[in-house]
Amino acid sequence: MSAYRLGLPSDFKRRLQASLPAYSGVPVSVGDPVPRNRQERRCAAYEADHYEVRAFYTTVSRESLDMLEEALKAVPGVYATTQVRRASDRVTAPNVFTNPDWPPPLGTGRRDRNDLRPQVLALIRDEEQPAERAEEAPNPSIFRCAECGDGARLRGWVHVSAHGPVGADGVIGHYEYESEDAAEIIEESITCEIHGEGAIEKLAGGQYTSAMVNGKFVAQWRQLTGAALDYRVHNQYQQPKPPPEKGDLR
Repeated sequence: MSAYRLGLPSDFKRRLQASLPAYSGVPVSVGDPVPRNRQERRCAAYEADHYEVRAFYTTVSRESLDMLEEALKAVPGVYATTQVRRASDRVTAPNVFTNPDWPPPLGTGRRDRNDLRPQVLALIRDEEQPAERAEEAPNPSIFRCAECGDGARLRGWVHVSAHGPVGADGVIGHYEYESEDAAEIIEESITCEIHGEGAIEKLAGGQYTSAMVNGKFVAQWRQLTGAALDYRVHNQYQQPKPPPEKGDLR
């Protein structure tokens, strides 16, 4: 995967739109990034090799498209761009792609090519090559994602108690948090921003584990020891006792 550092498409879209310049006071519009694999097919964001992005202004002048393309080329990770223009000044004229090396599935071979408005298309991926990134150690963390090994893209919940001054409208004006549990994370709530739920591990007993008891991660040996103890106690109280011997008053 060569796009995981870009974040989710919605997050990347907001960052990209904020980084591109306005044209004569007209802000840029950025479409939803499309995650694509190496065959230029749509795919899930966590499987993407790169994102296809499109940007445009409400004006369709060539000057605005030229400026926008140069701005996109300066975005870290962008490795290909093209402008979508009308072949002539007629509104019904077919579209042309200014970059002759633009991938055909995303240009001349796409079915909606003539339905596209004048805009700039770009392909973007991580600046680092996959081979270089494979040697990079993941960020050290007590918790980590089992899929990508990264502990820097996790989210979780905590229990908190809050209070504050009540305004004339009956609403608390601002919150002040006071809770002994505020620092204790709910371990079963932790998720990876890229891979979601069910792929979290915790460093316990000197190694990462996904074993969980009562909503908390535990070392594997603790889980097995607890299970064996439960079995022994269960058998002690569930199996019938032998009958007392003669003369035994118990």
